[in-house]
Amino acid sequence: MKVLEVSTQKLRPSEYNPRLMPPHELDALTRSIQEYGFVDPVIVNKDGTVIGGHQRLQAAERLGMETVPVVYVDLDKEKGAGAQSRSEPDTRASGMRLGWSR
Repeated sequence: MKVLEVSTQKLRPSEYNPRLMPPHELDALTRSIQEYGFVDPVIVNKDGTVIGGHQRLQAAERLGMETVPVVYVDLDKEKGAGAQSRSEPDTRASGMRLGWSR
């Protein structure tokens, strides 16, 4: 797996992002990235669509980061939507409770 630094301007959040994060948890994620940096890269389809790491990308943009670590995958659009739910880390250990919009 190759991790690349990619401009946030080249990344497009997917329309099918199933996760919701309350503002206070996005604040906590933003502080965590500011203090520790990225632990998990953003997962991006070959066309630039984010399929995992929407909240990490949003937190990075809040911090004014111009690039983020990215792993590219090659999935068709149908498979990308299904893969997204499996690409996000389990946040229960951190105490974060992410909601699902679908």
